[in-house]
Amino acid sequence: MTRIIVLTVGMLLTSHTLWGQLPSAPFRYQFRTSMVAESNIEHEDVPVAAVGGVVGMGFFFQDQAVRPWIELRYEAAGHRYSIRNRWNRVSHDAQLALSARPTRRLAFRTEGNVTLKGSSEDRDLGDQYTLSEELEWRPPSGTRLRLRGTTRLRRFGGDGSRDAVNRYLDVEVRQQLIRSVRWSVGGRVERNDSESDRHDYDRWTLRSEMEFRGPFGEVSVEGKYRPKHYRSRVVDELPDNPFRRDQQRQLQVEWTLYPWRALGITMTYEFENRRSNDPDKPYVAHQFGLSFIRSW
Repeated sequence: MTRIIVLTVGMLLTSHTLWGQLPSAPFRYQFRTSMVAESNIEHEDVPVAAVGGVVGMGFFFQDQAVRPWIELRYEAAGHRYSIRNRWNRVSHDAQLALSARPTRRLAFRTEGNVTLKGSSEDRDLGDQYTLSEELEWRPPSGTRLRLRGTTRLRRFGGDGSRDAVNRYLDVEVRQQLIRSVRWSVGGRVERNDSESDRHDYDRWTLRSEMEFRGPFGEVSVEGKYRPKHYRSRVVDELPDNPFRRDQQRQLQVEWTLYPWRALGITMTYEFENRRSNDPDKPYVAHQFGLSFIRSW
């Protein structure tokens, strides 16, 4: 932890020297260090608290500054927590995106992503290989409509029964309310087909987000409601052994400051609550994070 603090201070003190280089270069490099506090890191009914840190280094490339056709991103990160278990790891995240804009208001985007030993939105650690196709239409009045289809291969190492093909369809509407305020609302339909019927499920996601920009930085508030129905997994503790049904509620608040153009400081809070007809599966989790991101 002492090394992380010393390295972070060094990046803060030298950030102004590279300020002018940031906009023009097609390649940008990024150093990220984060501190995290978790009230329930395993997302179980009996919570296990932990604190930790993440140190990551990566690069980003785009062929042009405005409306790029090609984007490439990669980051490797080391994760260390106060509890010695599977969360202590080195992760890799790589992404390639190709965009096409046949008209002023219509855009297509094809995106491939590989994540090794990463953490998904379900807090599952594993490898993911994702391919998605996105269509965006921009009618007048600051509105954007997005339709996105995704296929994701999920691999979990030793537990082969959880390996799955995960497919989902996203629909999103974004509206610029005023110059510094943007609102978005969307939904997702998802189907997970795993090696074992026990992990097959259908899930729906409803989400809404507000984003604010100003001299105070950038603030976003996002809420999600995610009902999940298992197709074969039953609850043995209940009469008639019904299929398992979960409901997840999530809230995330994020605030980013830019003391220099090449430096971002992000504070996050995440709340998650799962209700289930399986008496062993409900949980409540809180996460607090502080990140320093230095770009050049």
